[in-house]
Amino acid sequence: MTRTLHGRSAGLAFCLRANFSIAGILFSFVVLLPVAPAVGQDAVRMSLASAQAAENRHKALTTAGYYNLKLGETLFRFGANLGIQYQDNILLQEHNKESDVLFYPQLTGEIYHRLSEINSLSLGLGLGYQIYVEHTEFNQLNSISITPGSELAFDFYVGDFWFNLHDRITVSQNAYADPTATATQNYSRLENDAGLTATWDLNKVIAKFGYDHINYTSLTGESGGDGQSDVFSVSAGYTLTPGRLLGLEEGFSMINQNGGGNGSGTQWNSGAFYETRVSRHFSLSLHGGYTEYHPDSSDHGTNESFNGVYAQLVASHTLNRWVEYSLSGGRSITFAFSGGSYDIYTAALNVNWHILRKWTLGTGFDYQHGEELISGGETFNRYGPQAILTRPLTQKLSTSLSYQFFRRDSDLPDRSYSANIITLNFSYRF
Repeated sequence: MTRTLHGRSAGLAFCLRANFSIAGILFSFVVLLPVAPAVGQDAVRMSLASAQAAENRHKALTTAGYYNLKLGETLFRFGANLGIQYQDNILLQEHNKESDVLFYPQLTGEIYHRLSEINSLSLGLGLGYQIYVEHTEFNQLNSISITPGSELAFDFYVGDFWFNLHDRITVSQNAYADPTATATQNYSRLENDAGLTATWDLNKVIAKFGYDHINYTSLTGESGGDGQSDVFSVSAGYTLTPGRLLGLEEGFSMINQNGGGNGSGTQWNSGAFYETRVSRHFSLSLHGGYTEYHPDSSDHGTNESFNGVYAQLVASHTLNRWVEYSLSGGRSITFAFSGGSYDIYTAALNVNWHILRKWTLGTGFDYQHGEELISGGETFNRYGPQAILTRPLTQKLSTSLSYQFFRRDSDLPDRSYSANIITLNFSYRF
């Protein structure tokens, strides 16, 4: 049986997760990076999954004074965070809500070592601990968090080729960051991604190849199952004019849920992309094509496949010196959330307002519509606004106050909830 995935504007995503690797264990004891509460899913499309880590490297290389310590050819940046958070529904359930105040002490660190004029080794990691004031039974070893964007990366060049070897690790403690999680008392999920990306720059033509092996595991019994994915991607783009890239993209994934769980199978996609910087104030990225997902025939006794057209839009615009915004929308067939395999549509609008002296106000709205891929599964809608107010207090100390609201409606009993989350955070750079 074949099931067609319908949708208007949507974006394909391979949301893939991970377990411990040797490199992940080693660098988790070296340096620390800030862990902040996340909203929504963290990675859409493997070609965009490392955007945060790549941006960190670019920022380190191009920003004067970014690092605060230099020893020979090695640069260091250290900091610390303290978050104080109130949640009115820590169990994410509709009835019998439990509230609590949580503390998030965190240490941060990044290391950049220049091996030669063109080759470098970089390391970034954030480590924190989640402390419940009232529900102290949740204060366990698995309350340790590692922020998304933590990675060990080796960049080197051979002729016209740029290679990036990486190992990325994340431990998430925030159940509300997983749109499929509900009625959970002890959420802790570890993900690790080890892979290689190769870029071939031929001036007008830029070709990319990527391979990632992703393991993911639950550190508690309430954060979903374990599994692995092998993801291959290839793309080739032609530079029409400076800042305008048009190309083709292909991808293939092999997914294995341990024990033959919901989600095992294969997936492929084929399509095109267009990326442009319309002006120095406006950029746009479009992806579209066709995708198919084939679950294992032994997966819950079904051999039903899923296929459809995908599309993705990401736009950012600096309207003037007071207002800048970003808009994104997409569809993701994801296997890494605690709920198993879901077809998820997302939309997000974020606006930064520079209208108060020394203050920045950020506002946003997120929406997710999800449907479990296996017949008879769950269908849900989750949505809510968010706002954050940030201000530097001194040259090295800054603070922020944020508010988030989530409302989740499900067609299954006992899987709907609403939650209010207020966070006060202090960040210090040594």
